[in-house]
Amino acid sequence: MFNYNRAEGYSSRGKHATAKTFYNNSESLCEDALEMLQEIMHYDNSLRIWFDRDISFEFSSYLSSDIVCLPSLVTSRSNERLREDSRITTKKSVNISVQ
Repeated sequence: MFNYNRAEGYSSRGKHATAKTFYNNSESLCEDALEMLQEIMHYDNSLRIWFDRDISFEFSSYLSSDIVCLPSLVTSRSNERLREDSRITTKKSVNISVQ
């Protein structure tokens, strides 16, 4: 997220070569995060409740290395978080359901 924001900043200041470097780095880090998430979900599928959308690693899935397509925590305040998802809940109700 930090690299993506830095890329946006450099791009808005006209430093497009530097921005491209940060965009590429951000994409690479997102790919790494998706790989780690896939491994984690393989071992503990019950963690799905903590994310704002269904997580599928199928080929036709909406997940990609784009920062907007990454799943967010249900307690996130991110603008990219899916708001219309009926599973979105409060931190307190997630904690209660996990216990």
